Amino acid sequence: SSGINAEYGHHISVNIDSIIQAILSVFSLFTGKSPKFKAHGGSQVENMALQNIQARVRMVTGYLFAQLINWTRGKSGSLLVLSSANVDESLVGYMTKYDCSSGDLNPIGSICKND
Repeated sequence: SSGINAEYGHHISVNIDSIIQAILSVFSLFTGKSPKFKAHGGSQVENMALQNIQARVRMVTGYLFAQLINWTRGKSGSLLVLSSANVDESLVGYMTKYDCSSGDLNPIGSICKND
């Protein structure tokens, strides 16, 4: 698989903290409020919103890199984004819309957590 990844795939780690902070800064600018995680004194609503925005930013970032990484390397075309939601998450509804369940291909989409 390492040969396949070297030829066709790209695994890049991206720290999304600065992206999250920028989004929260815009929210705070317009509302005058700064949501907090429950562990830091926030409500359940704040906690869920902060978790969901992290998941959604990962999806948007994945698509940005998939569409542009070949361009940065002087190549044509774009890459596919793999999603990572399993069948249990889909059946129970334990997922965030437009997060890791969103992708071009879902290699584990039909696998249960117990498999």
